[in-house]
Amino acid sequence: MAPHDTVKVLVLVSLLLILDNAYVCLCRNGNPSSICFEEERNALLQLKQSLSDPSHVLSSWNGEDCCRWIGVTCNRANGHVVKLQITSVNENPFLTAEESLLDEYYDYLFQRVFSKAGELNPSLLNLRYLSYLDLSGISFENAHMPKFIGSMKQLRYLDLSYSFDFAIVPHEWGNLTELEVLDLHGCYHAGAVDDFQWLSHLQALKYFDMSGMYVNKSGDLMQGTLPDWLFHLKNLTSLGQLQYLSSLDLSANSLGGTVSEIHFSNLSKLSFLNINNNHLAIEVDSDWIPPFNLWYMGMASCKFGTEFPRWIRTQASLMEIDLSNASISGSLPDWLGLMSLSYLHLSHNQISGSLSKFPTTLFELDLSHNQINSLDLSHNQINSLDLSHNQIKWLDLSHSQINSLDLSHNQINSLDLCNFGSLSYLSLDLSYNQINLLDLSCNQINGSLLKFPFTQLDLSHNLILGRIPQDIGLVMPWLGTLNLNDNLLSGPIPTSICKMEYLYELHLGRNELVGEIPTCWKENLLTLIDLSSNKLYGVIPNSLGNLIELMSLRLTT
Repeated sequence: MAPHDTVKVLVLVSLLLILDNAYVCLCRNGNPSSICFEEERNALLQLKQSLSDPSHVLSSWNGEDCCRWIGVTCNRANGHVVKLQITSVNENPFLTAEESLLDEYYDYLFQRVFSKAGELNPSLLNLRYLSYLDLSGISFENAHMPKFIGSMKQLRYLDLSYSFDFAIVPHEWGNLTELEVLDLHGCYHAGAVDDFQWLSHLQALKYFDMSGMYVNKSGDLMQGTLPDWLFHLKNLTSLGQLQYLSSLDLSANSLGGTVSEIHFSNLSKLSFLNINNNHLAIEVDSDWIPPFNLWYMGMASCKFGTEFPRWIRTQASLMEIDLSNASISGSLPDWLGLMSLSYLHLSHNQISGSLSKFPTTLFELDLSHNQINSLDLSHNQINSLDLSHNQIKWLDLSHSQINSLDLSHNQINSLDLCNFGSLSYLSLDLSYNQINLLDLSCNQINGSLLKFPFTQLDLSHNLILGRIPQDIGLVMPWLGTLNLNDNLLSGPIPTSICKMEYLYELHLGRNELVGEIPTCWKENLLTLIDLSSNKLYGVIPNSLGNLIELMSLRLTT
């Protein structure tokens, strides 16, 4: 045969192959009576037979064309099964707007409940083009996570959450080098991992969730030092429970050792970092500029040395910091006041001195258990402030918007409640100080009665002398809890307390109160009254019977 004849034959054969493939594609996608590949259909039928399906949710799994079955998605070009999703997780009607976006990621979202199944059928191996497998919520009772899944190397998405009660992750799964999503959370009974080394081979991994599984056998990750390979998973953007964030969550384990900037060099997409409550030492260069831009940073109980970490000022998107119990001492840097933080938790350190510069965007501030002696919080947006267990003697709250303030266990000896008159619905804890006077003399302004904004007022364990103001029930009408236990108060119990409609706890125990118990009680919200260890006398008034919500009445001497 002449060379040019050979070329003609090859061209003709190629055209015939192209036409044949085109015909197959048209038949599989355009013809209503088309069928899927027999081998793949049989594999799916074997899987169906291994599942107990009393609700008949797989009733569509009949006929020749498996590409039309619910939960089965085929490639439009070649007809092969590429996606299988027969989850039994119910749709949540309370999804937030952000969470509802996840629905667009799925072709189908089923409301189905399967009975407990046996072992996962290895017929799945015949689905050679399957890249997406979701069997979440199907309970494979007393079954092991199958080793054969490690041979399905084309998988990119694998969700077996809430599926295996007795689950030890096979090391063979380390062969899934194309896997991007691995979700095994919710194996709460006997789900366990005895070794994490297989995870180091999943270089394409973007999302990983094993929350709820026992990992105490995994000494190389959850106890001891952090393995370097964990931080070489360049594509890993989620580890833990936060499904929609680029996050690393290793909080509340027994991790130890030293973490340096080298560990973070490949994590450029990180926006959520939570390694709270471990035993890690953070050692980075003072001029380090991280490759990531966090919005949340949780490093409570990590050790930084004594200086507040300078690299934090490079995190322009940072909204929340938790550096509690981080061995930080001295004063806070001025640049901290220029950040756009909403939450700042720095409790259980050795921060000292007088503090005055905080972000104007701050909503919640926890500086408890430090050595602070004064604080200027005027003109800020703080809603919740915890300054307990410090050395504070004075506090400027002018033009503040605080709703919850804990100043217990400080050295405050004088209290001007008028300073709090501009605040709204305040919960105030001033217990365990050295306050010796409860002064409401400022309650008359231009002849009108000033009403204090407290919802909770705790002045217990102080040195307050004198009488309880007679009009306390009128000037604090929104009070829910009043705690004046363990002071030196004398005189009678004011009858205006009966007018406090929202009061549900009244603590006046261990004082020097005298006289009779008021008889003015009417039906209200009171659940507890403590009048113990005073010098009260007379009869127990019948009007206490009107307090239908009352659960505890303490009258012991």
